[in-house]
Amino acid sequence: AGPADTGNPLARAVDNSDLGAPRKRHVIILFQESMGAEFVGSLGGKGWTPNIDRIAASSLSFTHMYASGTRTVRGMEALTTSLAPVPPESVVKRSGNENLFNLATIVRQQGYSPTFIYGGYGTFDDMNSYYRANGWGVIDRTDMPKPKFATIWGIADEELFDNALAEFDRQVARGERVFSLVMSTSNHKPYLFPEGIPGIKAKGGGREAGVRYSDYAIGRFFDKLQDKPWYKDSLLVIAGDHGARVYGRAQIPVSNYTIPFIVHAPGMIPAQRIEILASQVDIGPTVLGLLHLNYESWLPGRDILRMQPGDGYAIFNHNRNVAMLRDGELAVLGFRKTLGTERYDAASDELTTSASNGELERDTQALFQLSWEMFADGRQRAK
Repeated sequence: AGPADTGNPLARAVDNSDLGAPRKRHVIILFQESMGAEFVGSLGGKGWTPNIDRIAASSLSFTHMYASGTRTVRGMEALTTSLAPVPPESVVKRSGNENLFNLATIVRQQGYSPTFIYGGYGTFDDMNSYYRANGWGVIDRTDMPKPKFATIWGIADEELFDNALAEFDRQVARGERVFSLVMSTSNHKPYLFPEGIPGIKAKGGGREAGVRYSDYAIGRFFDKLQDKPWYKDSLLVIAGDHGARVYGRAQIPVSNYTIPFIVHAPGMIPAQRIEILASQVDIGPTVLGLLHLNYESWLPGRDILRMQPGDGYAIFNHNRNVAMLRDGELAVLGFRKTLGTERYDAASDELTTSASNGELERDTQALFQLSWEMFADGRQRAK
């Protein structure tokens, strides 16, 4: 069925042919546990991520990217389906979430073999069931026997990435095109990882040690990736699944939702900082645009690189509230049908009362309502 006869109002044809021929690149997405922008030096954070920063220096770095929620499954929902985060639960954990139109639907049609690789047991939060039911091959801790180091959350990120590289080698040897979402675990309480890494306290180091270890593992992965014969045919994405902490009295603590989104593609993408406001739901369409792919889409998200500076917006789920940020104003839909607009000052990270912005409030209502209806009535099913 074409865009006109699907019954889905999100259906459209995405034409990237003006950008040039499709780029047949292997795509690796490192989805980093609790990696908020507050830690990333190149984004103005604490400077605990020297490896992310060195990769960003030769990559596209999106400086105003926001997570859609505060849990990993919210990030997965946004990245795979682009659906807005409707309370109370992510589609990853909802019943009736099989065969959703998602990134795997598109990339399979483009000749990719998509995989979800996770260092923990993917039965947690029903992740394995969700990915398998939506076109992804699944590899988790059960496929990584006898790890050298593991916590309750999963094996150490170093070993996770080594296992992922071994899988990519096998896929390439079989003539498959890699499209993989690799979910890390080490930057999570109790923040434990292997001893002996210079400058990182393996026990008792807390959050800073967790971030620094995760960054170390990314740098190690990147160095090994560059030794692969297929490295120059790859596109590497680094993104946070959500910020590390959510606190404060604000209905939506906006700055806590900022995350890194970096795209490295040797010989293909020059280093550049993209300042456009965007949300996790836009990551998938942006990657597809960088590959110059033409495809039929039901994804609500958009290609950030096709946006004008004022086109961007970010969406949030915080407790029972949902919200949209656009042009310095935040429309918040709250519990018991409350609705209002606040002005957001990014420099001070402060929200202040504002006159109602009817257009923004209606757009916010429409986006979240449409995402819910498309899922609830089955119109977001791919088959």
